[in-house]
Amino acid sequence: MNLRQKTLYAALLVSGSMLLAACNDDDPKSNNTPTAPVTQTEKINGVAATGKPFVGKVEVVNAQGKKSSPVTINADGTFSVDVPKGAPYLIRAFNNNAAETLYSYAVAAGYANVTQLTTAAMYNAYGVVLGDDSRDDLSEFFASPQTQSFDFEEFEDTLVEKAAAVVANLKSQMLAAGLTAAEVNTLNVFNYEFEATASNKFDNLLDLVKLNY
Repeated sequence: MNLRQKTLYAALLVSGSMLLAACNDDDPKSNNTPTAPVTQTEKINGVAATGKPFVGKVEVVNAQGKKSSPVTINADGTFSVDVPKGAPYLIRAFNNNAAETLYSYAVAAGYANVTQLTTAAMYNAYGVVLGDDSRDDLSEFFASPQTQSFDFEEFEDTLVEKAAAVVANLKSQMLAAGLTAAEVNTLNVFNYEFEATASNKFDNLLDLVKLNY
């Protein structure tokens, strides 16, 4: 091997060593492994009651059809659910006997009631946007909200009207239960905060209201 060959060979060895060192670089950036994205959640909390606390569970589904895990309703009717982020949200209170299922709706995370009044408004609004009262089954809406033939804005506009109609139809009973005219005029059955106790005026109203749906 002549001098030129020896020099070239030595250069190749040095280059090879540098390459090996680069491959074994301890730079943490080169060793990062991809991690699965963390599902973001939001919290829906409120009261499920029909005059007395509803006994059962609550689950929530977002606009993309992603559901929360069912959560047991507390003895006082309160609940708190973590749901995959993606407003608006449909809410369902149910029990093992399936004797009664309540529905509600939330345009954003936060407080929401689930009562026979929210259920009535939901049924009425759903029937209107479908244009077919024979299919006003809220279980199909809850099962796949993302596949409905209407958009949520259309449903929400109708729901506001139907919620107001529920209040108007019960105005005399609300006043008799002890609510003031000012309270009745601004009352939203979906987010009026109350406690399911005998001393609560709104809860006393629910005791008087029996709806078939």
